[in-house]
Amino acid sequence: MKKLYILVILCLFTVMLTSCKKDSISDDKITIGFMPSLAAVPYIYALEEGFYDELGMEVEFKFFQNADLRDAALIGESLDGVSTDLVMVGKNIENNIDMVITVKTDEEFRLVTSKDYQATSLSETNNARVAISEYTVIDYLVDQVAEKSGVNYTKIGIPSPVARKAALDSLNQDEKIDMTIMPEPFPSIVVNEGGKELWTNNEDKIFITCLAFRKNFVNENSEALKQFHILTDQAITELKTKNYDDYKNYIIKYDLLDESMIDIGERQEYTNLVKPNEAQFNDVITWMKAKDLITKDYKLDDLYFDWEN
Repeated sequence: MKKLYILVILCLFTVMLTSCKKDSISDDKITIGFMPSLAAVPYIYALEEGFYDELGMEVEFKFFQNADLRDAALIGESLDGVSTDLVMVGKNIENNIDMVITVKTDEEFRLVTSKDYQATSLSETNNARVAISEYTVIDYLVDQVAEKSGVNYTKIGIPSPVARKAALDSLNQDEKIDMTIMPEPFPSIVVNEGGKELWTNNEDKIFITCLAFRKNFVNENSEALKQFHILTDQAITELKTKNYDDYKNYIIKYDLLDESMIDIGERQEYTNLVKPNEAQFNDVITWMKAKDLITKDYKLDDLYFDWEN
């Protein structure tokens, strides 16, 4: 598994080198990679509202449709940091990609069913066909749901959320799935089309997404990175006082939601910046060791950048 992961990243890194040579980072810029997720909103808000103007460094955000491409850009040093999850951080560190975690991010994952699946509670989902992206945060969350509910699932490997959404709608019974876990905007689309939401990570306080940066960037730019987080936190404090209509245009501008979905998608709550939960981090590490994804007992404090001090 580790060898396959390294091979995939190396292949994608080669693609990044040939296609993005002119996009390499500069010494006076912080470049962060995001997926097109509502967890990016606080950072976009800070950028668009001018909070970073006093930083003394340009701030740039790049968006990726694929987590492997995002990580390849990080390895190739065309990104300084990424909005990611603890599973991905563990994989990268295991493969000698030095990373430093800074803060928890507000990514919400929702378990949704196909419109014709009859279960109305998790206790009724035993033996459901559940689509996952194998050995990822989605896989981890599905295991948490199964354990919580005392049920067993048949896991179907489908990496792309777009493909998982299609499998919910499939008319081919061999390809059709009953449920999956996805980040916004896909769950809102599913529910709007007649599917059901049975669970979110927020209700169980499972917060496993974070910002993480290349260690050498942190070592060389620690003061700027501290200031970046302070300014972001100030922006979040302001954002929490705003109405959705005050910032939804930024969601459209950065293609986080299509304009037709802007008032259908679930309106996410945002929290001020904090360190990831240590008990949650340890649980992820335990799960990853059980899956043979990592070999060491990593400690959060060894990977954490204390931006507040």
